[in-house]
Amino acid sequence: MPRLGPGSGGGGGDSTPVPSGEYIVVLRSFKRQVGKTGQRKEYLRCRWEIIAGKCRGKSFFSNMALDVTVEGTANRWRILMEACGVDEEFELGSMKEGTQDEGDDNIRRLFVKKPFVATVKVERNGQYTNNDLERIHYRRLWTEEQTNEIEAYLDAQENAGSGGGGASDDWDGQGAGGGGGTEDDDQPPVDDWGEPASKPKAGGFAGDDDIPF
Repeated sequence: MPRLGPGSGGGGGDSTPVPSGEYIVVLRSFKRQVGKTGQRKEYLRCRWEIIAGKCRGKSFFSNMALDVTVEGTANRWRILMEACGVDEEFELGSMKEGTQDEGDDNIRRLFVKKPFVATVKVERNGQYTNNDLERIHYRRLWTEEQTNEIEAYLDAQENAGSGGGGASDDWDGQGAGGGGGTEDDDQPPVDDWGEPASKPKAGGFAGDDDIPF
């Protein structure tokens, strides 16, 4: 039976998109999903959070494709690896091959709470307006101010004993609020997800089976 806890459901948070621009973001949590039509490719539904500046604490959702046999997808993951300081080969996992748990563990360990600079865009899809990651910036392109902000964030994480990865999230109720996902053993708790109920569920956006990133 579905469970409901304090602060989950209802769509009561602020889901207004942030203006397009450069932000320092972290991957807070993710869900592995499969497209509902077409080739039914696997992808990650990601919740990103802005950690600095006037939009600090705001969250948004976007997809990351997992088929790295596609050059564009492989390049995007390589750029994310460089931005997050990942210098090891790892398994992304596959539901078809039964390795999704290993892949999800690797993604949490290597990417969750690892800050980087990205260009965030406002994207309109029918009646919905959302944010998406337009571009992930190589470290060499970060400004001194951005680098200092990231180092300060990592220092604060270390001092708090949370490090840079591991646990899926420490959601504090800021940013996008409201709806929940499904409760899976290998996913963040439903009250840790918080995708606005007023927007289509993951897999419900047009073009999910042709995920560009």
